[in-house]
Amino acid sequence: MGVSLKNSLNNKKGASINVITFIGIQGHWGHKKEKSLQCLNNLFLGTRNNFNVFNSENSLQYFKRLSLFCFNIIVLGGNVLFVNTSNYFEKITLFLGLRSLEYIKINNWVNGCLINQLYKKPSILFISSTHNNMYILKEASKKSIPVISIQDSDINVDKISYSLLGNDDSKETFTEYSRILSDVIIKAKLFKQCKQPFI
Repeated sequence: MGVSLKNSLNNKKGASINVITFIGIQGHWGHKKEKSLQCLNNLFLGTRNNFNVFNSENSLQYFKRLSLFCFNIIVLGGNVLFVNTSNYFEKITLFLGLRSLEYIKINNWVNGCLINQLYKKPSILFISSTHNNMYILKEASKKSIPVISIQDSDINVDKISYSLLGNDDSKETFTEYSRILSDVIIKAKLFKQCKQPFI
């Protein structure tokens, strides 16, 4: 089984990741073959030790599409809500949300937050994990809010608007993806500021 190392994602919109980085953060590992969804088979390069291995080029293309989407949303005045409902990624979510100067919701999510407009309606939801958070996805769907999340091999692609293909159990993967997304948001804000006329 081979992995192409030629592809990379490094553009003026702020995203910077390549195949070597993707493998280094263990982002290429999916779940065991028997736990993976068959509808995602075209996203896998193959299997190793009975674990599915994501095709790195697909992962980079998904990230490129997501980065362009986030960049344009921020430039147009949109915002991102970083959501984490477990303790596992709490500190990472808090740090990168603050770094991006965006909204953050950690720990318990009160059902109906989006529907009842208890928060300012976000342009994008970034959820650390979709496991046990399907109610948030339903709320986001009712309010037509796109959802970004890491999509592992046991998660249906139809439930996430913009997927980050990779290992959703790895702190290294989540941290690197979140950091790059944070960079995109920051650069979009700087770009937007520079485009404004001087008084």
